[in-house]
Amino acid sequence: MKTFISLLLTLLIYGCNATPEVYLAKDAVEVNEDTVGQYWKHKNTEYSFTINNISPDKQNKDGYVSVRYLIDSNGNTFQPEVLESHPKGMWDAFALKAVKHQQFVYAEENHSRIPVYYTQKLTFKGVK
Repeated sequence: MKTFISLLLTLLIYGCNATPEVYLAKDAVEVNEDTVGQYWKHKNTEYSFTINNISPDKQNKDGYVSVRYLIDSNGNTFQPEVLESHPKGMWDAFALKAVKHQQFVYAEENHSRIPVYYTQKLTFKGVK
């Protein structure tokens, strides 16, 4: 009985920590800021990050990062890649972290949950 309970707990712990896998109900289409809303809607729109690992002389700099990623048929994000950033490289890690935590729900028009490749521009405000 102890072995069974241990095995069950192990399966529950690892099952809850499992990384989702990409699910594509159809071929993904390319979208941009203007057209993404026809397919997917953000569940969350604001993010806040601690900037402890950025040197004090850069903490007050605003910036942006353009990231392209896949929104699969379940609304999860995968395969993020930085296309452009300014100041170069400063906000990249934060943008990739933000993309990882974004969740989407399918738009009313997207009842078949068509996956998309989305290029999003994320803006960052430095601490003033």
